[in-house]
Amino acid sequence: PVDREKTCPMLLRLFCKVGEHHRDDEFSYKQQPTDEEVRVHTWRDATMAELTELLAQVHREVRQSGTKCTFKVLYPDANGKFVSHVIGSTAIGRRLHDDVSQKTLAQIRYQ
Repeated sequence: PVDREKTCPMLLRLFCKVGEHHRDDEFSYKQQPTDEEVRVHTWRDATMAELTELLAQVHREVRQSGTKCTFKVLYPDANGKFVSHVIGSTAIGRRLHDDVSQKTLAQIRYQ
């Protein structure tokens, strides 16, 4: 576990889009869809449920009971092209078959 009183948080950039994921080709080193960006200072022991709650504070659509939030990690490959990997989903007020609400950033090997 991370001692959040003594460990400096990291900046996590979340890109929220209603109804679908952003396409990988919308991201490059020079450009991202920043109008849908949510910046969060957090720690590696933060759960996907915590991140969902933080998104709900910012986006009204996420607050509704039953809303499904699907998370994916986006990263540059060896050639510098951005690729993604779906982690799983969380939901407000219900469990899902691919529920990852209790997984932490460390458990998904976020660096």
